[in-house]
Amino acid sequence: MTEHIIPTTAEAYAELCSGEKTFEIRRDAGFAVGDILCFAEYEQVVETHPAIDMKYDTTRETGRRARRRVSHLLKGQKWLPSGFVVMALIDVYGKEDRTWRKLHKASMPYRKLHLSLDRDDY
Repeated sequence: MTEHIIPTTAEAYAELCSGEKTFEIRRDAGFAVGDILCFAEYEQVVETHPAIDMKYDTTRETGRRARRRVSHLLKGQKWLPSGFVVMALIDVYGKEDRTWRKLHKASMPYRKLHLSLDRDDY
C-alpha cells in the first residue's frame, strides 16, 4: 500500500469532499488497489513580479487535503487511452465508518443529555 499525492483543483476537491466524485482518472503511476490517494487542493492565483511589474498566473497549495483509498482499478480497456487508469475511491476508513460518524454526530445532543442525567451530583 502506497500513498500518492494528487494535486487537484478547488472545484474537484469540493466534489471529492461532498461525495459527488467517487473516481479518478490519471496516467498510470503504479497505482494499485488499496493505495491511498492524498488529494492536495490548489488554487489559481494572479501574482505580480516585483522587479518588472508584470502579472502572471500561477497555482498555490491551499493546505487542504483529503485522503481516499483505491477500491477498484481499471486499465487496459479499449475505451481508455493507453497509459491511463480509472480508480474507484472510498473513504480511508470505509463506508461503514462514515455512516457511523454521521450517526454518532447526530446523536451528540442526546448523548450530552444522557450523560448529564447519569451524574450523581444533581
